[in-house]
Amino acid sequence: MNMQNMKLSTRLAAAFGAVMVLLVVVAVLGIRGMAQVNERTEEIVTKELRKIELAMQLSDGARGNARRTLELLVTQSAEQTARIKERIAFNRGRVTEAMEALGPLVVTDEGKALLGRMREVRAEYVKSFERSGSLVAAGKRDEAVSMVNAETM
Repeated sequence: MNMQNMKLSTRLAAAFGAVMVLLVVVAVLGIRGMAQVNERTEEIVTKELRKIELAMQLSDGARGNARRTLELLVTQSAEQTARIKERIAFNRGRVTEAMEALGPLVVTDEGKALLGRMREVRAEYVKSFERSGSLVAAGKRDEAVSMVNAETM
């Protein structure tokens, strides 16, 4: 059947039908695209945001312990020393928790390598901190200061 031989109403109905089919196709593509956006947003909120929170917890704990280490070097009071050591232990626990929680969330090879390097550096820091703490406890504050400047910080 030739388009010119069709009645005007038939041609208009066919054109309207074609527009409706295009409308349905666009709607389906739009809904599918929104579903993909929703999935990605959900991934960001549940996984990526959790990684950021844990990284912030690591950062806060490390900075807190750096500050407490310096406080430990300058304090003269046994009471203050005990309180500082409690704070350091608390921060150390939070950092450990964050590192353990972060492990399963890191999936890329680069991320795993960085996390491994963080663990190595942290182990070195903890050893150095413990040595400097022992020096402070033994009354060798000047040696502890030198060690902290050379190794810990």
